[in-house]
Amino acid sequence: QADIIGHMIADEMNYRSIMTLMRLSKGDYSIVRVRVDYHSPNANKTIAQLQLPAQAVLIAIYEEDSLIIPHGETMIRPGQSILAFANEEAMKELNRIFGSDASA
Repeated sequence: QADIIGHMIADEMNYRSIMTLMRLSKGDYSIVRVRVDYHSPNANKTIAQLQLPAQAVLIAIYEEDSLIIPHGETMIRPGQSILAFANEEAMKELNRIFGSDASA
């Protein structure tokens, strides 16, 4: 358990927009929460317009008190929290996509 917590803390330090909620004990995948930055160039686009990593699945989008099940026409808005299932590489890409600088 200490190892898992240590990895979660390290993940928090590496990503501005991502928080690891649960790391799976088998494999390299985690369930993460991604915060859409207010200055993200990918905000106000639909999911279909984004080039999401193949190793990531968007599970849900939280906006204030509502829960949205994402699909291709779902609009990504600044300030939303996105629940995703992703491996380490995909987490880096999600951080880049939803962070303030998509070129980073």
